[in-house]
Amino acid sequence: MESTVQSNALQNIHYNPRPCTFTELRLFQSGRSEFHEGTITGEEIVNGWFDQRGDLARLPNLIGTVKWIFASTISAAPDTHGDILSSNEVLELAISEEIFTILEQRYKFGGVIDAWEHRASAGFETRHIEYDEVTGEVKSITLIVSIRLTTSFASIFAINHEFNSKTSLILGLRTSPGDQVIIRKAQESHKDMIGQPLFVPTVLLEASLAANLRYVEKIRRELGTIERATGYHGWLEIPGTEALTLNDELSKLAHTTKQQVSISLRRLSFLQCYLKSIQETRNQLGHTISRSFTQVARSINQYEQWLHNIVLLLAQRETDLAYYEQRAENQITVVSYAKTRWNRFAPDHLP
Repeated sequence: MESTVQSNALQNIHYNPRPCTFTELRLFQSGRSEFHEGTITGEEIVNGWFDQRGDLARLPNLIGTVKWIFASTISAAPDTHGDILSSNEVLELAISEEIFTILEQRYKFGGVIDAWEHRASAGFETRHIEYDEVTGEVKSITLIVSIRLTTSFASIFAINHEFNSKTSLILGLRTSPGDQVIIRKAQESHKDMIGQPLFVPTVLLEASLAANLRYVEKIRRELGTIERATGYHGWLEIPGTEALTLNDELSKLAHTTKQQVSISLRRLSFLQCYLKSIQETRNQLGHTISRSFTQVARSINQYEQWLHNIVLLLAQRETDLAYYEQRAENQITVVSYAKTRWNRFAPDHLP
C-alpha cells in the first residue's frame, strides 16, 4: 500500500499509514487460550478484524478476546524524565486520518488526542459508558488512559470493552517495545480473566507497578552508594573507614536521588487515582459485570483477589518510597553539614 503522510499542524500530529503491530489473546470455555501477533493495515482494522466480524465471530465456545493495536511508537525527541512538555514532539500514527476518524466515531477513541496533549501530567484518564437506548443495559465501556510503563514516556491507550461479545479492543500510542513485552507478560499471567470488562485497565495498572519497581531498585542502590560514602545511616552501622570525600558530586547525587523519589511518588499518586477509578467502575457496574461472567463465575473471585493484591502492593511501594525519601533527606543533611564544617576549618579560614 502506498504511504501518504498527512499532517495536522495545529495538533502536531502526522498520519503515516503503514502496517501496525497487533496482538490478540483468546480464551475458550475449556480454559484453552490462543495468542496471535503480526502486522495489520488500517483498512483491515476497520473492515471486520477489530470488532468480531467475519470468521472470528463464528468461533465456538469463545469466552473473551483481547486485541491490541500499536499504532505509534515513543517520540524521537523525548521529554526530560517525561515531566517537561516538549512542544516539538510530533505524534506519528501508522494509520490514516480517515481510519482514525472511523475508530474515533465507532469506539469513542477521540480522547487519545486529549491524553497526548496532557502527556506531561502525572497521568490521564477519561471514561465513557454506552447504554442501550431501549433496554438501558450497558453496551460498552471506553477508557482513555495515559500511564507510564517501561520508559519515562507516558504511553496512551484507548480501551473499548463490548459486553455482549466480551471483547476488549485497545489502540496503543506512544508505546515502546518494552511496553509491549511487559503488557503481554501481565495479561498472560491473568489470562483466565479475559473477557472481564476491567481486565485490560487492571493489566495496565499491574504493568505500571512492575515497571516502577526497576526505578525503586535503582533508588535503593544509589542510596546505598551515598550512605557508604558518608559513613552515616540512621538505621544501620556503616564502618567509617568506607567513607569517601564529601564533595559536590556526592551532594549532587543525594539531591538527584531525592528527586527520583519525588518522581516515583508522583507516579504512584496517579496510580492511586487510577486504582480508585477502577474500583468505582467495578462498584457501579458490579451487577452487569457479574451477570456477564456467570459462565466463569470463579473468575469474579479471581479478579477480586487480583485487585486486592494490587492494592496491597501499591501501599507497600508508597511506604518504601517514603522511607527512601527520608533516607535521601538525611544524606543531604549529612553532606551539607560536613561541607559546612570543612569550609569553616579549611586553611583559608584559619587565623
